[in-house]
Amino acid sequence: MNEESLRWDLPLGSLPRVSQAQRVEQAAGRLVERWWLPRLWTLHLYLYEAELIVNGVTLQIRPGYADLIPPDTDIEYHYRGPAPHLFVHFRLAPSTGKDTVSVPAMQDLGRDFPTFYAAAEDISRWYARRPRRAGVRLWEILWQLADRAAAATTDPDARTIVHRV
Repeated sequence: MNEESLRWDLPLGSLPRVSQAQRVEQAAGRLVERWWLPRLWTLHLYLYEAELIVNGVTLQIRPGYADLIPPDTDIEYHYRGPAPHLFVHFRLAPSTGKDTVSVPAMQDLGRDFPTFYAAAEDISRWYARRPRRAGVRLWEILWQLADRAAAATTDPDARTIVHRV
């Protein structure tokens, strides 16, 4: 498997349940970190450069990129310095058919990144006080990421979603 083929089936048939969302800066003195989140999906919006190894596939992280990581997935970050980013941990109910969409593990959001980042900041403000509102905001972000992925696979002029190491 290569990074272009690293995709997930994202079940979007019902409202996601946000369990945590915040802006953090990883890598305080660490060059490598490993994570595994049982039962939780993760959305990251990156403001730094690094490498992410997912299921043995190395993905490049760049400012303006977003990833989606499914539950129960081993991930390993290789940092090059400070690593500020925003993350959302969430649960999705299983779904089938037209509400399950294939998305790449990593996407370059390009000039749309500030819009996605602002929406994710909304989630981090709302998830504790207004969890349904945070879930609705996240649901829209996930559908937008799925739409971008679908457009990139059907439009030969679409921007590259992931880049080879």
